[in-house]
Parts: sequence; C-alpha cells; structure tokens
Amino acid sequence: MVGRRHRGPGGRRGQCQNADFHNGGYGRAATNKDKIWVYFNAIKSSALVGGVDSATAQAVRGGIRYDRNVSSRFFVSTFNDYEYDKFQSLDLRFVAGGGFGWQA
Repeated sequence: MVGRRHRGPGGRRGQCQNADFHNGGYGRAATNKDKIWVYFNAIKSSALVGGVDSATAQAVRGGIRYDRNVSSRFFVSTFNDYEYDKFQSLDLRFVAGGGFGWQA
C-alpha cells in the first residue's frame, strides 16, 4: 500500500487579499493481478476586497479506480468519480467509466 496526504494554507495580497486551504490525498494498493486507487481533493478559498469577505471557491472531488490484469500486458479498468462544487451548482456529480489498456 502506497499513499500520500497533502494539506495546507495559501494566501496572496494585492488589490485584494486571498486565503485558501486545500486538503487531499491518495492511496494505492497493487498485487500481481490488480491495482486499486482511492483519491480525494478539497479546496476552500475566500477573498477580502474593500473590507468585504466573500467565498471564491468551495469544491470537493474524489473517486476510486480499479485495474485488473487479464494478461501480462493487457488490463481492464473501471472507475467512479464524485464531485461537489458550490459555485458551479454541482450538488453531486457522479461519473462511472471503464476501459481496456495495454501496458508498454
């Protein structure tokens, strides 16, 4: 199992003051026959302009992917992705997919 987590604040100053915080990570497990990934990212951001503070970004994304080796070079893949974005009016976007691959 391999994984990584990242998070942290950010900020900028100019004509406005921006502040944001991101949080995310992924995990991956692999055997000789299959691989599975799990991933997650989130961001929340705001800006202060003329003494008025307002949100500029609020999004959460994540998903899972599974690959199954059919032979030494050929594999079948499937995934599910989920997304929420306040400013795009995405309450919950769900994407499912799959395919075939060839490992060079």
